[in-house]
Amino acid sequence: MAKDRFDNLDLNLLKVFQTLMQERNMRKASALLHVSQPAISQSLQKLRFHFADDLFVKVTHGLEPTHFALELSASITPYFDALKSAVNSHQQFDPSKIDHPIRIALVATVQTLLAGPLFRIVREQAPNATLELLPWASQTFEEIQYGRTLFGVTVDKEAPKELCDNFLMPLTGRFIVRKDHPINEAIVKPERFEGVELAAFVTPGWNDHFSYAQEVLKGFGVNTNVSFRSEVLDTVIEVVSQSDLIFAHSTMFPIERYPNLRFIDLDIPIRQKQLDIHSYHHIKDRNNPIINWLNSVILEVLKQQSDKH
Repeated sequence: MAKDRFDNLDLNLLKVFQTLMQERNMRKASALLHVSQPAISQSLQKLRFHFADDLFVKVTHGLEPTHFALELSASITPYFDALKSAVNSHQQFDPSKIDHPIRIALVATVQTLLAGPLFRIVREQAPNATLELLPWASQTFEEIQYGRTLFGVTVDKEAPKELCDNFLMPLTGRFIVRKDHPINEAIVKPERFEGVELAAFVTPGWNDHFSYAQEVLKGFGVNTNVSFRSEVLDTVIEVVSQSDLIFAHSTMFPIERYPNLRFIDLDIPIRQKQLDIHSYHHIKDRNNPIINWLNSVILEVLKQQSDKH
């Protein structure tokens, strides 16, 4: 039975062999591989013993490969080239090569803004990918943990230790009312909202049982009532359009799409009406170039929308 020369071969020796084939010189090979010349000599000795062939003989201008060495190099070179290409391809990310679904969960506060521009950029840069946008839900962290969702964007919150988070940008809160709302000022002091009724937009897993706007106003000694709550943004908008309820969203709300609505700004320090938006992904994907790409794309869209409003 022929000896199996592969199973007990140190594959690092083949790299030395290929470098010697390329350079035909011990000194040059050691410089390329960043090892000493004695280390190259030792590797060559191991190769000679393993293959029972001299592989290289000394000549006046360096090393000359034997017939066996030439045949061996011709056989393994295509595989070395393919391996080199596979390894290097991970350093040269090209989104156009993505040919699988990209599943992202977005907090509804930004989903309305992001959906269209995000799809446009993904379509331009990764035309073979399918973009799947999901609403952020109470189980989203678990979905990311178990690989059912790749990436998520929501307000800053404590994530499981298996997940990484990346700060994107702050969102500045604004109130939204119908055009002919009794409070007709564009900027108001907190006390102007004493006793008003609020419509709360619920983000599952974050404000299921409280209103962030109500808590902010309470910090200024202002009492309000939450008269309506919904997880559906269009439903909240519809109710606000037909009542005196006040709805807290952000400066990124696309008010231009709703001619019957307008903004009211709260005259308080800006940091007291901001929420930080973060992205989340599994720790195993922290070096995944798709994650870095998604972070940059989403941040670009967020900044574009922020500049508009």
